[in-house]
Amino acid sequence: MSEVHNITMIERVLRHGLGWALVIAVLMVPVTPPWLAIVAIYPILTAILGWDPVYSAYQEMTPKPRTRVVFEHRHAM
Repeated sequence: MSEVHNITMIERVLRHGLGWALVIAVLMVPVTPPWLAIVAIYPILTAILGWDPVYSAYQEMTPKPRTRVVFEHRHAM
């Protein structure tokens, strides 16, 4: 079974930080809406898995760039 990752290590760390910051905000700041803890599940889970289903869907919908062939002109000496 091969592992599929579509987010970088830096992005995984940032997602962990964002998710846990939301959880801590819900627990520590009384005016923070409780539903933010549920929203925090997505970045934490995608950081743990290293895979984001939204990225996968977006990559399938995005047309692939055309490859451009550049020919070199060599002068005879």
